[in-house]
Amino acid sequence: MLSDGLLASSASAARAGSGHWAGRASDPLSCDCEEVMKVIRDSVAGLGLAMSDASGVRRPLEGCENLTCAVDQLVTVSAWTWRGGDLGRGLALAGRAATDARSACVGRDCRSMAGVWYAFLLTYARDLRAANQVLDDVLADGPRELGEKVRASAGMCRAEIQFALDRMDDAADEAEAAIAALDGIDLDVMRPIGHMILARRALRRADIDTALLHTDQLMSGVLLSHARHMPGQSAWVSAEVREVREAPESVAPIVRGLVTDEQLAGELLAAQPEAAAWLVRAARRLGDEDLAELAVERVRTLSVRNPSFGALRAAAMHASALFRGDDRALVAVAEMHIGRRNQASALEDAASVLRARRTESGGSADLLRQAADHYLAVGASRDGSRVARKLRDVGIRGGRIPRVGATVSGAGVGQLTDTEFAVAELVSQGLTNTRVGQEMFISTHTVAAHLKKIFRKLGLSSRVELASRWERIKKREVAAGSG
Repeated sequence: MLSDGLLASSASAARAGSGHWAGRASDPLSCDCEEVMKVIRDSVAGLGLAMSDASGVRRPLEGCENLTCAVDQLVTVSAWTWRGGDLGRGLALAGRAATDARSACVGRDCRSMAGVWYAFLLTYARDLRAANQVLDDVLADGPRELGEKVRASAGMCRAEIQFALDRMDDAADEAEAAIAALDGIDLDVMRPIGHMILARRALRRADIDTALLHTDQLMSGVLLSHARHMPGQSAWVSAEVREVREAPESVAPIVRGLVTDEQLAGELLAAQPEAAAWLVRAARRLGDEDLAELAVERVRTLSVRNPSFGALRAAAMHASALFRGDDRALVAVAEMHIGRRNQASALEDAASVLRARRTESGGSADLLRQAADHYLAVGASRDGSRVARKLRDVGIRGGRIPRVGATVSGAGVGQLTDTEFAVAELVSQGLTNTRVGQEMFISTHTVAAHLKKIFRKLGLSSRVELASRWERIKKREVAAGSG
């Protein structure tokens, strides 16, 4: 946990309605990344101290107030075993805690909460069918009146499952409902999970403002120690969002901290193995090949230690093939991945490897088309727009790529080209012409030219008007298309 002084000052700021990040700049993520990583590392250090002091252990779900509860003790040991990198044993201990009814406290929700913890670990292991079944059992076999903590925690786990299945809208609905159910409940460790899901969904939809709002909540939770059990995941989501709004160098301290700190890397990769490939890309965007290689080694070591975890093995192979520039291995990994977005990511990486060689543009285009199909099928609009730009870069201009606006909402802004649509989407989120150009790999002059065409086609006069009316314009076309 963080120091008492820091907690006191942050709690005071929260009560004042300002929060830790308020007053620094209009951007909630404008705080220095070194400061973010200091808070994250303090959280990790607090976890280590708790491990050595049985009387101060903070259980992952805080399901039972009885410190002698055998079920709760099993959950605690399961948590530390999992975080120590022995994922199989951590999962087995969680299963034992969830099914050992004889050790449960009478009249308490400890066994039900243990079941939720077990379901979370099954979700992280990507055994999603089993995770759903455990939650069904918890909600069916628990006390007649299940506690609010159990229901809220189960809902948050359902959100994680839906997100892993690429059902982003369902995941968002579950996460929002769970966050609302947590009001008035002493279970703040659940909130960061919901904000991570909502931030990542918004990022995939190119809704940067919403992603920033949820990341701000996430970082406030880190400061208040609510995210003490998931500091690596919290830092990763923060970096993902911040990198879009700013230059890659802005997240350098977070990327380096995530890779070089073994505890942070282990916690992140055990729960979100797909982060491995992102870390390799992020390190390379910083021009740090040694850091990229270390990221590969982190996920490889964890996978070797846990050979039965298929999703982790696929993530390790993805990161390694990306680092080596092995397009064939990346295509093979796409078949191993769970979830269409992860498959698309591997295919897009394979296409990038081929493009870098400048020898197989046809193969690159085919891989990009496959990636686009996957991205668009799951409503990942930002990813789909990026792939559409790459297709144009390799000369594919015939046969329009289905616009993500159409995938997400049922119709796009039909009179705009794909590039114009992407520019409008980013400008409506408040990005400057310079940032739009960096995001789309085009010049600021080209961005300005596209804006003029967008204004003319939509009958607008300024970027302010575009930002205020963009969502309504898209919804109006949806209504017209459904009439």
